[in-house]
Amino acid sequence: MNIVDTLLLLLIIIKTNSIYLYIGVENKLNFYLIVVITIAVLLEVISGRLSLQYFKKMLLVIVLYFFAIIINILVSASVISSNILIYYFIVVPLMLILVMYKYYKNTLTNFLAIFVRIVLILAVISLLFWCFGSVLNIIKPTNYVVSSWSGGQVTTSYYNLYFETQNALFLGYKMIRNSGIFAEAPMWSLLLSVALIFQELLLKHSTRIFVLLMLTILTTASTTGFFIAGSLLIYKVINQKRSWFKYINLTSIPVLIFTLVKVWGEKSDSASASIRYDDYVAGFLAWKNHFIFGSGLSSGIRAIESYMDTTIRSNLGYSNSFFVILAQGGIILGVLYFYPVVSVLLKRFSSNSKMLALLFIILIFTAIFTDTPLFILFVGIFYALILNRENT
Repeated sequence: MNIVDTLLLLLIIIKTNSIYLYIGVENKLNFYLIVVITIAVLLEVISGRLSLQYFKKMLLVIVLYFFAIIINILVSASVISSNILIYYFIVVPLMLILVMYKYYKNTLTNFLAIFVRIVLILAVISLLFWCFGSVLNIIKPTNYVVSSWSGGQVTTSYYNLYFETQNALFLGYKMIRNSGIFAEAPMWSLLLSVALIFQELLLKHSTRIFVLLMLTILTTASTTGFFIAGSLLIYKVINQKRSWFKYINLTSIPVLIFTLVKVWGEKSDSASASIRYDDYVAGFLAWKNHFIFGSGLSSGIRAIESYMDTTIRSNLGYSNSFFVILAQGGIILGVLYFYPVVSVLLKRFSSNSKMLALLFIILIFTAIFTDTPLFILFVGIFYALILNRENT
C-alpha cells in the first residue's frame, strides 16, 4: 500500500502543471494515474470496513458530485475532451473516495507524510541546481525543451530534473526563479506551500522540514508562497505553548509583517498586479453570465478569456482557481467544492483545521490548480473532516 501511495502521490505532484505535461507525455501520465489510483482505492476497500453510517455519507457525496457534473454537461452542451472525461468521471470520484477512506481508517496522515517527503526530495534537487547552476553557473545546462505552457518557449534544462523557466526582479535584484520541475515558479511554490501546510497543520512539526521548505519557497520569488509561509509562521508563533519562548518570538511578528507588506507593495506596483486584477474582473463577468450552471467544464477558461483586457497583457494566462470553478460550473459546482471548506471555518473544528481552510482559500484565489488531482486531494480532506465530525 505504501508503494502504491508513493506512486500515486508522485503522479499527483507531476500532474500539478509540471513541465513534463507540456512536452508531450500527458496522455501516458493520465493512463498511469487511472491505473494507480484504482489500485489504491481497491487496496483501501479490501483492507478494512466502514461503518454503515459513514458509507452512506460517502455515497451521498459521490452521488451529489456526479449529479452536479452531469447537469453541467447537459446544460452547457459543450464538447468534452477525453482528458476532461477521465478527470471528472474517474480521477475525482476515486480521489474523494480514497481520501475519505484513509481519514476514516486514520491512515491519511501517513499518506500526507509521503507527499511531504517527495516534495522535500524535489526541493533538495531544485536547490542544488538553482544554487550551483542558475546562480553560480558551476553546473552547466544539459539540454533544452520546448514548453507549450509558455507558448512554445525554449526552456533550459538540467538533466530534465530542473528547469529555468522565468526571471524576476525581486526586492530590486534580478534573479532566475527556482521552478524545479514545474512549468513556472508559482507552480513550484504552490507545491512547496501545500507541503508546508500539510506538515505544520496535519503532521508533527519538524524544524528542519520547515526551514528547508521555507528556504525553497524564497528561491521561487512567489508572492503567494511568501504569504502562505509568513501566515503559517505567525500562526505557529501565536500558538506556541511555552510562554517565555512565545513572548520572545512575538517580537519578530512586526518584522515579518513589514516584510510581507513590502513584498506586497513591490508586487502591486508591477504589471503583474494589473493583470491579476483583470483576471478577477474577467472571471467575475464570465461567471455572472452563467451564474447557476456555468459555461461548461471545457468552456470556463474560454469564457473568461473573452473578457480579458488584451491591451495590458501579452498572453491569456490565468492566475486563480476560484473564478475558473465558478465560470465552469456556476453556483452548483462552487457549492460542491466550497461547502466543506466553509463548514470547517464556521463550525466547531480545531484551530489547525480552520487555518487549513483559510490557507486553502488563499491558494484558490491566488493560484491556478483546478482540474488537478492536488485540488481534489484538498477537497477530499475537507469532506473527510466534516464527515468524520458528523459520524462521531
